[in-house]
Amino acid sequence: MLKFKYGGHGSVKDLAAGDSITSRCARLNQLLQGKCSVSSSAGVNGVTREGLIDALLLLYQECATPELMKIKHVASFVNKCKCLSCYSEVVAEVQELLPGNRDFEVRGIVGRGHFSEVQVVKERATGDVYAMKLMEKTSLRSQDQVAFFEEERTILALNSSPWIPQLQHAFQDQDHVYLKLQIDLRMRT
Repeated sequence: MLKFKYGGHGSVKDLAAGDSITSRCARLNQLLQGKCSVSSSAGVNGVTREGLIDALLLLYQECATPELMKIKHVASFVNKCKCLSCYSEVVAEVQELLPGNRDFEVRGIVGRGHFSEVQVVKERATGDVYAMKLMEKTSLRSQDQVAFFEEERTILALNSSPWIPQLQHAFQDQDHVYLKLQIDLRMRT
């Protein structure tokens, strides 16, 4: 039986027995638009729009490796065309639309740590200034710090304190994970 814990409702609903297909599709659309999230059993936001996009991109990238492409069904998934648009084209467009390091110009370095660096960056399109935390994936993995990153990302995304910067975007490339944080330059002395 398929069960979701609705983020704002606080109760587990049995979707197979109670909700219509229309209401389930509306809920799915809200999830994909980032207007709600699916909560885990611990009450923590488990699945978000960004998480679904990351999962799709990771699944496609992993399946597109030469070793897995030897498997007939995996190759079929990767090469599958729907409505004259291949998954590879959709994945390429999604990657282009997502924020990335290419969208920012480094203005200075605020500090460095064991596996991360904080930079002041300017968004190329708007000129807005942000703090950007870069974390090396190899260091995160080798020091078993992946859980630390996930907790930090969650805290920054959900916080409402004026003393903790608000997470604007989180994204990654082959070598780094990035956290783009809102900063208030008026607070500088």
